[in-house]
Amino acid sequence: MIGRPLVPALLSFIAGILANPLKFDHRLALIILMASLIALLVVHLCRPARGLGLSILLITFFSLGLAISPRPHNDPTLASILHKRQRVKLEGTVLDVASLHGGRERFNLLVQRVYLATHSKAVKWKARVTVYRHAPQLVPGQKILFSCIPRKFHNFRNPGCFNYESYMLHKGFDFSAPESDGRGIVSLGQGQLPWPRNGVERLRRPLRRFFSTTLTADDLALYCALVLGEHNLIGPQLR
Repeated sequence: MIGRPLVPALLSFIAGILANPLKFDHRLALIILMASLIALLVVHLCRPARGLGLSILLITFFSLGLAISPRPHNDPTLASILHKRQRVKLEGTVLDVASLHGGRERFNLLVQRVYLATHSKAVKWKARVTVYRHAPQLVPGQKILFSCIPRKFHNFRNPGCFNYESYMLHKGFDFSAPESDGRGIVSLGQGQLPWPRNGVERLRRPLRRFFSTTLTADDLALYCALVLGEHNLIGPQLR
């Protein structure tokens, strides 16, 4: 094991990911990760006992696996809304380009404020929004306000027994937000994207604008997918 440090490092990394549901503080994990990296550098420079270096390596990969894992939300406000199937108003920032399939538009939203019957509350939820009719033209970084009934993710019957609920929760989504009519979505101007997505969007925006004015149809879809990493324009036939 000591002669092959990649094996225990991999096991430690997997252990950090699996330990995520135990409600560790992610800020503490980042502090441990940074301290371990510094200590690992010192060990590499000073070359002390080999076992100490391996221990620090294991701690580093365990903290890294813990830090990159999505943190499950235990917000009592969100739990109450989902349980009661309560209609609320959500205010948030569009995270990426919307995809349009079969007349339905889907996009990811960072919910930053929820308006309840008696008060509003600042939150940090991630929702998958589906607009069924009259889909609006939305761009990443745009702040919107709309009313919906948030819903939990549910599994569906399929031959491979794919766990859709766990898949969406692992990707950091908290709930789905269906909107029957896109005309009920109100634009509030420019929102605030989280880091590092805000920096990436500054680079993508001029390229996206350039592609949309110079390319058409399949060429536009291919260049957006290859250069920007956006697959929303690629349909089943082109795929």
